[in-house]
Amino acid sequence: MKIKKIRIKNYRSIMDSGDIYLYDKVTILAGKNESGKTTILEAIEDFDINRKIRPDAKPIWDIKANPEILITFILLKNEVNQILGVKNDKGNSSEIIELELIKAFPDVYSFSDHSKKWFEDKETLNSIELLNRINEEISKLGTINKKYQGIIDSFPDLPLIDNIDIYINALSQYKQKITISLNNITDELDKKSINESLTKLDSIAQEIKEASLIFSKFLENTKKLIPHFVYFVSFDNSLPFEIPLSEASKNKAVTNFAELAGIDFEFLLNANNDSQSKMNYLNTKSATITGDFLDYWNQEKIEIKAQLSGNNLMFGFVEQGKDEIFKMEQRSKGFQWFLSFYIQSNLSDDKKGQHYLLVDEPGLYLHAKAQRDVLSVLEKRSNEVPVIFSTHSPYLIEPDKLNRVQLVFKDKKNGTIVESKLHKISDKETLTPILTAIGLELTSGILNTEKFLNVIVEGPSDFYYYNAFKKIFGNKNLNFIYGGGSGNMPKIGTILHGWGCQVIYLFDNDQGKKDGEKNLTTNWLVDKSQIEVITKKPSSNDIRIEDLFTLEDFVKYVLLEDEAKKYTINNSEYVKKNKFDKVLLAKNFLSSIEDIKVNISKTTKDNFKKVFNLLEPIFKNEPKNNTLI
Repeated sequence: MKIKKIRIKNYRSIMDSGDIYLYDKVTILAGKNESGKTTILEAIEDFDINRKIRPDAKPIWDIKANPEILITFILLKNEVNQILGVKNDKGNSSEIIELELIKAFPDVYSFSDHSKKWFEDKETLNSIELLNRINEEISKLGTINKKYQGIIDSFPDLPLIDNIDIYINALSQYKQKITISLNNITDELDKKSINESLTKLDSIAQEIKEASLIFSKFLENTKKLIPHFVYFVSFDNSLPFEIPLSEASKNKAVTNFAELAGIDFEFLLNANNDSQSKMNYLNTKSATITGDFLDYWNQEKIEIKAQLSGNNLMFGFVEQGKDEIFKMEQRSKGFQWFLSFYIQSNLSDDKKGQHYLLVDEPGLYLHAKAQRDVLSVLEKRSNEVPVIFSTHSPYLIEPDKLNRVQLVFKDKKNGTIVESKLHKISDKETLTPILTAIGLELTSGILNTEKFLNVIVEGPSDFYYYNAFKKIFGNKNLNFIYGGGSGNMPKIGTILHGWGCQVIYLFDNDQGKKDGEKNLTTNWLVDKSQIEVITKKPSSNDIRIEDLFTLEDFVKYVLLEDEAKKYTINNSEYVKKNKFDKVLLAKNFLSSIEDIKVNISKTTKDNFKKVFNLLEPIFKNEPKNNTLI
């Protein structure tokens, strides 16, 4: 059972968050300060079966409003059957079933109306099957009854699903009357048949009672499977420099360190173990945790030390090339945070069942490179436990995985809202971490350029779309480089030529191409053979890269809108008219390409393939030294 999405209502600053979609490993809540990211994490934590929704969750704007957290779970049908206790179901065991569970203030769980409808439909099917079996036995009894001129009353025609209690009571009275009439039955075979039918009716009556409880049973059994939500809000619990060994097991930071390093306090406290063996033991454990820690802390090299001093246990670190042991508190707050974060996030889970790790603003005290180290720890942990973390840092957002980013913003009228479609947000401050992460990535094309056929494109959206189709086509020859606009393209091209690289300039077929070509050929003396457009059809004026998609593909895979949406203008004009962010659309498409590449239509693929097929042959005849340097 895994979580598909979460929705939060009437919780502090949140009236209705909208759907918050979770990804299998890492989900990122990105937004500016005071947007409500922390509130979302706290609400998710409150869904835990071992917690109540906190008292201060009630919204200030309406003290009568009841906080609710709604989580949609995805289950396979065989998982549902196991919870229901259904055996030998002939249906498709791999069928996906979505059930929405609601937790209302302070601690009341229930299924949503949609999920109840699923149960009602299932219950109706069960009722029909039970009625058929009952009618089969009653029919047998009716046949015998005719032989004895109606000495047994007929069973009343009652609908089972209207009122279970009335039906069970009627069935019980019917069996009593038959039992009383058994003395009037002379044939022993008939008596045997009647007793067999009565036994079966008893069994079916018990099934009816159990079926009537199926909904409440399923709710209770499902509650047992709710994941635990472990919320890490702070990692500033630093290791002490020195602590009496007898007190070590009472200090949370020390016990966390000991659990991760595998240190047994009983071994250290045992008087039968000499000082040398204890010292060697601690050295071995220190080396183990240091080695793993340095796999993620890619700043300066240090050695973490745990050692005994008399009856005290000491913790510190040694810098590379030095002998002195320093206290943890003598390092930066960022280092202390990262060490505590590393230890706590890698601890084994002491509760049974599935877990989700919630982290609020990791790495606030760390510089950019160290924040990347934080992300590495979270990525590793997500292989075992799904991670949800909040941030406004671009260094914790990977540009090739934007599909796992949920944007959090605060609307003056509606409070905190979450949006999974990045292009729907117009607030530039909310988008800042995304845009910065994208900007950091755009320079990545200018690496090892001598190994590739370099294509300088005009805009960042071109950069992302072409790289997406590189993945689809498995092309390893073309290297697309963001040119920074038509005015800057020749500057980058000139540098690359100076490095001995092969270069082509690629434009959309619009006014930008005309201006760019004139600038390249007149001011930079670039040969026209190095300038290309995405299509050369005579009727293709004002064709931009978005127009290489069919309308259906663009709506479904780029705009992420309802597939039924239609419009009569070009895709590029539609984007401009509706003021969508072109770059975010393109980047999100690239992020999701692994999931959708097999479904892109042949027409769209062919349109992009023509561009790729046009470019590679040009490099064979490219002039080598025809630009100003």
